Amino acid sequence: MLLQGSLLLWLQGSAAAAASAPPPHTCAALGCGNHDSVCYCAPTCYSYGDCCSDYQSVCPAAQQQPLQFSDINLVVTTDMHSWLDGRPHQPHLNASIADLETMVGALRTAAGGAGKDIFVFDNGDINDGTGLSASAGNHVDYLSPLLRTVSYDALNCGNHELYQRGDGHNDLCPITGLQQNGYVAAWNGRYLTSNIVQPNTTDPVGERFTTLTGPHGTKLLVFGFLYNMEDHCPAVDVLKVEDVVRSAWFLAALTGPGKTADAIVVLAHMDAEDPLVTVINNAIRAVLGATKPVSFLTGHSHMRKFKRLDGFASSFEAGCKMDTVGYISFPKTPPSSAAAPAADTAAAQKKRLPDSNSDSDASPGPISKAFAAPEIPFKYYNIDGNTASLAKALNSSRSRLAPSAQGITVRNLADRF
Repeated sequence: MLLQGSLLLWLQGSAAAAASAPPPHTCAALGCGNHDSVCYCAPTCYSYGDCCSDYQSVCPAAQQQPLQFSDINLVVTTDMHSWLDGRPHQPHLNASIADLETMVGALRTAAGGAGKDIFVFDNGDINDGTGLSASAGNHVDYLSPLLRTVSYDALNCGNHELYQRGDGHNDLCPITGLQQNGYVAAWNGRYLTSNIVQPNTTDPVGERFTTLTGPHGTKLLVFGFLYNMEDHCPAVDVLKVEDVVRSAWFLAALTGPGKTADAIVVLAHMDAEDPLVTVINNAIRAVLGATKPVSFLTGHSHMRKFKRLDGFASSFEAGCKMDTVGYISFPKTPPSSAAAPAADTAAAQKKRLPDSNSDSDASPGPISKAFAAPEIPFKYYNIDGNTASLAKALNSSRSRLAPSAQGITVRNLADRF
């Protein structure tokens, strides 16, 4: 009888312990910052789409560090897919493009006080994702007036702007809509299509490249490439990147404004690790040498990624759908005391990178022997797409991240259509 009672108590205790234990594949069980084979409990899960179901409720948001300025300072959005108004039901993604524009204005003011320039870019795939896109026949007529309120310095075209819509007529291809509604022209030569041309011609849809000079004298030469897309609408042709980098105009851009530019920026709507990134970088190096700073702002994979290409070049991809505002800064020349460690990064660069607050090129791993010295440090930040993180990036309070000065939001502008 005593044995039966003890057994009963043990069974009851085991059942209670099992009932109180958190279920598997949850952050409550794994702990914040950890993961298993099913899901992650780290901020990178937003871009990878593999957050544990209780991540948002269990794990506190990462502490965004204030941004640091260098000689070259770049802000980038990519693969917005019409997510322009924030997500009130998801506080970690509640920032709108009005918040973005306010951040950009404040950042430019702060940088200007330090004698530095800020340049802001979009890397394409603006459409397809919400009703704001789908409700327009060409998927862009309601988006384009909103995106024009952001003070971008240059923009790229993604693959989603080139997908055929409806019954096969060219007027339902988004890129045609962007030309007809004045969006491409509104950027005054800063909507870039280095390898996208009018059909059966070599005439670019936008401009092949642009040069930018900031108020404090920083000079950039900027290109805008798309991967070798084959399933595009008949309203355009997409030229192979390998052919374009051998073209006369590309070489002339490098030997002309490229010689005097402080850096080359390549808006590249392709994965950060796409071999075409290396093709473009090698073509630039063949003309401008090994020490011209080159920053690839990549996209398309919807991931947060960073990859060192050589001692003076990197590829940085900043998430998607306003889950990330990317920021990267770097000097024109190597620090005088720079001495790069000699190590192989092949394994390190396959690891999942830290989220926001990455503070140097060393974050994905040490630099390879091929470019051990000299080299410039690239500091990059993945800022979470919420008002709290944007404010902290400015070293400001959330209350100071006020609505855009234009007073335009997605809601009140969309009501006009």
